[in-house]
Amino acid sequence: MTRSARTRTRRARARARALPAALAGLLIALGAAGEARACKPWSPDSTNVVGPIVPGAELAIIGRYLALRCDEGDAPHPGWRPPPLRCALEARFEVRNEGPPIAGRGLVVVSGDDVEVREGGARIDAPASAEEREGWVTDAVLGAGRAYPRADESVRTFPVTLAPGASAVWTIHAEVVLEQGVNGCAEPPIFARHPERFVGDSFTRLIISPLANDDALLEVELDLPRAYGADPEWSSSVERPVRRTRAGRGRRRQRYRLRESGIHDVVSISRDVTFVRGGPIVAAGVDLGAGPRPRLRAGWELATLRRWWIQSLAVESDLKALTLVPTSEVATRVHMALLPSLGVGLGLPIRVYPEARAGVRTQLSLGWRWVSVIGALDVYPLRGREDELRGAIMVQVGL
Repeated sequence: MTRSARTRTRRARARARALPAALAGLLIALGAAGEARACKPWSPDSTNVVGPIVPGAELAIIGRYLALRCDEGDAPHPGWRPPPLRCALEARFEVRNEGPPIAGRGLVVVSGDDVEVREGGARIDAPASAEEREGWVTDAVLGAGRAYPRADESVRTFPVTLAPGASAVWTIHAEVVLEQGVNGCAEPPIFARHPERFVGDSFTRLIISPLANDDALLEVELDLPRAYGADPEWSSSVERPVRRTRAGRGRRRQRYRLRESGIHDVVSISRDVTFVRGGPIVAAGVDLGAGPRPRLRAGWELATLRRWWIQSLAVESDLKALTLVPTSEVATRVHMALLPSLGVGLGLPIRVYPEARAGVRTQLSLGWRWVSVIGALDVYPLRGREDELRGAIMVQVGL
């Protein structure tokens, strides 16, 4: 080989070694952006606060306030799941009539128990009729887009009498139980790979109001057990930075103030975890080294950093060599069955049999829930000789 050819070969190998770091940096940025901009529709099994609705009225919301004070339930929960959160909810709306006089009935929907609507300290609500449940809510909120309301949602009506330009303050009280679950149209990859083992991501999503409220101020105050935190998923920007204070031993308070909010303003509450424990993985495929041979893989994986940075430790064999492979991978969310999760990983393959040798791995993956296709390229530097390259394609299953 000529000197120029050797130079080109060294440059190509240098670029190949730099590629994993560049890909990892790019995917970390994409993962963080996807975390902030993930598609978040109204989840049908979430906790909702919808209203007040006054059909046919021209109401503007002047100000809104939402408060949740939560405690963990006492009943044990099966599996690895924490107990549900039992919360006292208060939602307050200040409204103004910007149309003709109103003399009718309003309506609120809450997926909770002991729902009350108060005005001036006096309770004014009554149970909704079957016609109001099936007609008013569907027409006023979502048209024909949802079978609504659900069996676990309380629908209450209340009298509304407002002159043109008059204002009113309505306060909704309820007791809600926030069960764990993953909301939105995308799942973190660790949950998709091990759906039966996860510790819940988002516990609830609260919709504040469907009324026109372009300039309505929204204040949210949360009083949670210390192990929990909340993430705003607002369609608007936060007016001022989030304030987080601890209120007494074992409690955490978070407060938000926002403007220019809309119908899909929600808040997700989750338990703070350093690691998501994931689960076992097994894989089988083809080794693309010197002559195709079977490649087998088994190990365990867990996740950190918002559940998209995945760490794994696996043992691999091509029936002639035994290799221990720790790998660090970043992966995008799983959006639906047909759109895979894309992952890029860096690993340290350590061959323990028949001879000890360490290398560097670049790993790419495409995942459809618990099934992933993995492509791996291992580079083993050899002093005084060309590097040894070993590749493999495997199908991996999360258990």
